[in-house]
Amino acid sequence: MRAQLVFDNKVESKKSYLTRMARLLDVIRNRPEEICGYPQIAGISPDEVREFENYLCKILEPEVKKAAELAAYKNKIMEYTDVITNIALVSVMQVLHTYNDPAVVAIQDGYSIDTFIANHIKNAVREAFKEKTGLKKHQLDKANRVRKAKNYIATTMQKPYDTIEIEDIYKAQTQISNAKPLSKESIKDVLNYMETQVHIDEIEKFEVASNYDSVSEIESDEIKEQLHAVLLKMKKAQRYVFLKRLFAGEERITYKQLARETKLIELCKDDEVCRRNLMRGSLKISRPGGKETSIEEEYTDIVYLKIDYMDYLYRDALKKIRKFIIENELFPADLEGWIEEWILDEFQDL
Repeated sequence: MRAQLVFDNKVESKKSYLTRMARLLDVIRNRPEEICGYPQIAGISPDEVREFENYLCKILEPEVKKAAELAAYKNKIMEYTDVITNIALVSVMQVLHTYNDPAVVAIQDGYSIDTFIANHIKNAVREAFKEKTGLKKHQLDKANRVRKAKNYIATTMQKPYDTIEIEDIYKAQTQISNAKPLSKESIKDVLNYMETQVHIDEIEKFEVASNYDSVSEIESDEIKEQLHAVLLKMKKAQRYVFLKRLFAGEERITYKQLARETKLIELCKDDEVCRRNLMRGSLKISRPGGKETSIEEEYTDIVYLKIDYMDYLYRDALKKIRKFIIENELFPADLEGWIEEWILDEFQDL
């Protein structure tokens, strides 16, 4: 194989290498007329392309196998590790040319290999369960909708998972899917085969405790990167308001306290819509001063952000984060141990 296409871990990381190779693979697969413009692949033959793709497959295989083993362990289907690995590897190779494509990836440094592989592993686990149980696709789809509805209820209504009723699921369907709602009878049937034949709720929840320390590190890194991508789509002022209130926890800062912060005002000035919502005038702030007392402060002739607009920014951000949590089927345990550090890191990006 051409020396320019060979991976050298002394020169670059595997992530950096695969990001570069993905761009070349994209040219080979989708823009062959441009191949001559890339010295590394100029004049490449069909046999060389196959050799190149097989080489990349071997580079990725250990990463995919590691993720497959973790997924199989967590879902108690270790005997299907090879099945999950093979399905995921084929799936990853089919879209490898999109890895960290700057046209579609919002994160500046791109995604880790683990993150890129993660969704393919989930699909591979689902396929493995289909092979193991013999369930048809429409049954798995219904079970997936019911599970997402239960996650939505548990997340937004703070209702324990094992106390969620059929009526709750029936009402919550429209919040997680645009598909025609399942009838209560269908939901009952789905719950029956989820609990007996399939245990489908274990397919993607990935809640089983693992003895591998690396598991939580890999998963939290993936969640951090994905959350970061969600935040990057928001205005900087919106990110600041959301993170500031989130970091304050139980001693949450009030909107009025936040409205006059210099950093927030600076961020608002960088965005036309936010800038239009800046006010100049007087602002009276009440904040806790003790068990039953409050401290009042009044400021005159200051610039501050409209309170109702700030409330909109916060609620809109919260809605987007909740949607992310529901769609990715996260649980409080998934956020433990790193969320505060993540918030501080995000502050530094503002």
